[in-house]
Amino acid sequence: MCPNPCLFLGGRIGFTSVEVDPGILRDILLLVVGTALGLGGAWARTALDERRRRRSVATALCAEYFRLRELLRYVINEWGAGKPVGRFRSDAYDRFLDHAELFDAVTVARVIDFAEHLNELRRGLEHYPTIQDLGSRQRFYDEIRGFAPNIIAKGELARESLIKSGAIELKRGLLRPPLT
Repeated sequence: MCPNPCLFLGGRIGFTSVEVDPGILRDILLLVVGTALGLGGAWARTALDERRRRRSVATALCAEYFRLRELLRYVINEWGAGKPVGRFRSDAYDRFLDHAELFDAVTVARVIDFAEHLNELRRGLEHYPTIQDLGSRQRFYDEIRGFAPNIIAKGELARESLIKSGAIELKRGLLRPPLT
């Protein structure tokens, strides 16, 4: 045992009682509350920034989907020999994995599935100019026309998930806010 009282929190510990300076307790309490508020504020700011990023990326992907959907409809309904096909490359979908952590697993899976089917179509269209035989070209047209509706269906699933993630839905070039 210590014959002399020891200092503790600015007070004295005796053998039978503890004396603590109330000013020190107040300072400790303010420090704990201030730290908790600071951490809570930082967390809230981070959550808000993440939500904004998720909504921005989702809106960009939806806008790009509408452009791609129109190209796919053109392929289904009008595309033929000698007609050009639009650009199926999509920087927004190609770079989606950079932002995948912002979305839930279902949305990520649907967007990746759509993007992979789009890339497969693009690779096929890049091969198209090398086809010389007219019969082979017709079979190619038919194959692409059969594949395009499946890609649109996958795109619709991805779009629905993006809207649930907070995307602002675009309709004919006009912004239509989500119903929340």
